[in-house]
Amino acid sequence: MTSTANNSTENKNDTARMGNLSKGPGKAITFYTSRTAPACRAVKMVATHLNISLNEIALRCYIDTRTEKFRK
Repeated sequence: MTSTANNSTENKNDTARMGNLSKGPGKAITFYTSRTAPACRAVKMVATHLNISLNEIALRCYIDTRTEKFRK
């Protein structure tokens, strides 16, 4: 039972360390991505998985300068 108790204590310590990932109130995590790109959907999926409010994530659109349409 001692090893089980030690594992339980280690797990609690890991959880406490992982709980301090917040950037603080009012500081949104910014991702630069197109709102229609798969990366945008992936960001939303990860936020949902990590139980982060979408209000804390700022999605900023970017212009792809590598396209022919932009060069004209």
